[in-house]
This record gives sequence, C-alpha cells and structure tokens, in this order.
Amino acid sequence: MRGTGALVVAAMLDLLTFALCAPYSETTDGKQFDILLEKVADRGRTLYRLFQCPSHTIVKGAGLLMKAIIEEGSPETGAKMQLLALAEGAVPIHLVTALYTKSAENRLLMQRQLSRHLIGLWTSNNDYASNLLERVFVSSSGIAEASNHKYS
Repeated sequence: MRGTGALVVAAMLDLLTFALCAPYSETTDGKQFDILLEKVADRGRTLYRLFQCPSHTIVKGAGLLMKAIIEEGSPETGAKMQLLALAEGAVPIHLVTALYTKSAENRLLMQRQLSRHLIGLWTSNNDYASNLLERVFVSSSGIAEASNHKYS
C-alpha cells in the first residue's frame, strides 16, 4: 500500500471493528450486525490479503474482524473462513508468528496473541487444518518410526 491508502484501509477497518467486534458491537442493531457480518465475510479473500500488510494496525483490524466473523457468523460462514485461511496461506504465517515471536515490544506481543487466537479459530473443528498441523508437528513416535525404518 502506497501513499495514504493504508490510512483509508485502517479507517475502514476501525469502522467495521466498532460495528462488529466486541465490546463495541453491543450497540449495533442485531439485523444490521448480521447483514454487515455477512457482507464482510463475502469479501473473505480481500480480508486475508490484509494480513500481508506491513502495518500492524491493519493486521490487527483484519484479525479482529476475522475473529468476529468466525465466532458470530453462521457455521457455514465460519467453515468457509477456515478453508480460506488454508487456501490463502494465513495458517502457516500466523503459526510462525504464534510460535516464534519473542519480544518485549507490546505491539509484537499483541500480534503474537492475535496469531495464537486466530490459529485456534482456524483449526477448531477443521479436519484439513488438523491434518496440516499433524504433518507440521511430527510426533516423537513418528520420528522414532522413521529413524528405525529400513529402506530396501
């Protein structure tokens, strides 16, 4: 994002955050909340592109919206977002952030916490994500079996 584009995106994310994310969403009318949530969810791929932005403010806003969509939306919408997380490559990126961010800086700690929460949301009741994590994190018995395997 060049110029003031990031500022416009950050402002739009703030607006959506105040309408859809707790605790601010408590004042949003229920019908308007559901309509807006579905409209934002329909732009799922665009939302995932925001996770690649260098601005931590934009990544945080996108993460908060993602959390609201998965937690407050319909089960079908949540499942769609979980599959998009895999298709758009968000799971491995946030997995690295969640596991390996070590810093005393508050903004990096916030990013790590958000990544951990998103990984939990994306992998909960998602067989595809669970299979990916099983392949990434080989069990100690799997390593032992592989080291004892005789190749012919």
